[in-house]
This record gives sequence, structure tokens and C-alpha cells, in this order.
Amino acid sequence: MMGGRLGVKVEVDSNPTSSLVTLRATPAGPWAIVEYGTKAYDIVPRRAEVLATGGDIIGTKAHRQRRAGKRYWDAATSRLGSTLDQTVEDAVADEMGAI
Repeated sequence: MMGGRLGVKVEVDSNPTSSLVTLRATPAGPWAIVEYGTKAYDIVPRRAEVLATGGDIIGTKAHRQRRAGKRYWDAATSRLGSTLDQTVEDAVADEMGAI
């Protein structure tokens, strides 16, 4: 996981007789960039007058093009959906039975 912690998105659906809480893991760190992509942006120097790497001057600013996301995470979780749902339901039922 490249040292990042997974995020989680929570969705709650309720009615007078029951509640459904859906937890979805979301990628972190570099995986989030691969999954969702990035916007285009300008890169400017912070503490110097020019951008440089390895002693070679690049210029006074650079432009990073947009990177499209690959959506590997969405595809994987879709494939695991029903199996993963049942596993979580079983774990919650076991824990609630222990209370």
C-alpha cells in the first residue's frame, strides 16, 4: 500500500425499522493519484528564482498536464462486491453475537 492508510467513505440509509451502513474503502497516497488522476497545474519555484534538477535549469515555471485516472480500485471492488459484503456481514454478526 506504499505506506499510506486506506480512507473510508460512509453511507447511511435508514428507515423506521432498520438502518444500513455502507463502508467503502478508498485508496490512499500514490494509489489515489493512479485511481482518480490529477488536474493540470503549474509548477513554480518556492525558494529559488528558477526550477532546476540535477544542476540543469528547467525554467521559471513548468506545466504538469492532467493525468486521467485508471479506476483499478473501482473495478476490483466491483468484482469482490458480493463476496466482500458477505464477509463483512458475517464478521459483524459474530461480533454482535459476542455482546
